Amino acid sequence: MKNIKILLTIMLTVILMLTGCSSGKDTSKEEFKPVAKKDYLSVSFINVGKGDAFLISTPDGKNYMIDTGKKDKYPVIKQLLQEKGINKLDGILLSHGHKDHIGGVQYLLEDMKVDSIYVSELDTVSYKKANLEDLASKYNSTLKKVKAGDEIILSESEIPVKAEVLGPISLDSTEANNNSMVLKITYGDNSFLMMGDAQFLEEMDIFKSGTALDADVLKTGHHGKDDASSQGFLSAVNPKYAILTGNKEEDSNSLSNKIIGRLQAMKTEIFVSEGDFLAVDFICDGKTITPVKFSKIQAK
Repeated sequence: MKNIKILLTIMLTVILMLTGCSSGKDTSKEEFKPVAKKDYLSVSFINVGKGDAFLISTPDGKNYMIDTGKKDKYPVIKQLLQEKGINKLDGILLSHGHKDHIGGVQYLLEDMKVDSIYVSELDTVSYKKANLEDLASKYNSTLKKVKAGDEIILSESEIPVKAEVLGPISLDSTEANNNSMVLKITYGDNSFLMMGDAQFLEEMDIFKSGTALDADVLKTGHHGKDDASSQGFLSAVNPKYAILTGNKEEDSNSLSNKIIGRLQAMKTEIFVSEGDFLAVDFICDGKTITPVKFSKIQAK
C-alpha cells in the first residue's frame, strides 16, 4: 500500500508539471523567458514608457524593430534583445523622426549589424534633426525609402510575413505626426496595424483609400491621445487587442480616457506603457494570437 501511495504521488506531481496552469500559478509574474518557436511569429511590445519600440521575430529566424524609443530607454530594448539572444537585425522600420521613436537607432547600429533601415519616402518633415543617410553609411546599413502601396516581405517562410505600407498618402507640412509610416503586418490570418503617431487627418486619408483596415492588434496612433483613434476608424479596425504607448507620468495627455472608453466599449483588451513589465509578446500561429506578458524588468 505504501508503494502505491508513493506511485500516486509521483504521478500527480508529473501531471501538475505538464499542465502548468492547473497549479493555479500566475504566469504573468514569472521571470522573462524568450519565446522562440518554429512556425510562430512573435511581435513584442517593449515597455519603453511614452515611446514606441517593437520587435518582430519571424518563423524563419529574422528579426526587425519597428521604432526604437527614446535614447535613454535603450537599455530596456537592449535587455530584451539579449534575453532573446538577438545580435543582428534584418531591419529597422521607422514610423517617423521624432525622438521617442528613433532615439535608439544609433545605439542599435553600434551594438549590432542592421541590414536595412526603412523610412517613408514622402516624409520630408519629421527627420529634419536626424541624418539617417550618414548613419546608415557609417554603419554599413542600407537606407530604403518606401511609400503607400509598397509591400515589405519580412519573411519568406511557408506562411510569409508581410508589411504593407498604408501611409502616409499625402504630406502634411504642418503636423509631422501625420507623416507617420503606417504598416499592416500579416501572417496568415493574423494581422497588426501599426499607426505610429498618425492623427485624425492621416487616419482619414487611409480610411478613404479603401484599404482593408481590420486587424487583430491595433497599435493606436499618437500614444493614445484624443487627437487620434476616431470612433469610425476604430470601428473599421475592430481590434481584439489594442496597444497604447502612453504613460501618464511622462505625458498627462497620453492614454486619453475617451480613447480607452471607446476601446472598452468594443470589448478590446488594452495594453499600455505603464508598470514594471519588460514586454508583451503577441505569439501568432497564423490563425490565433496569444499575448504573453513578462513582468521582470531590470534595465533602467
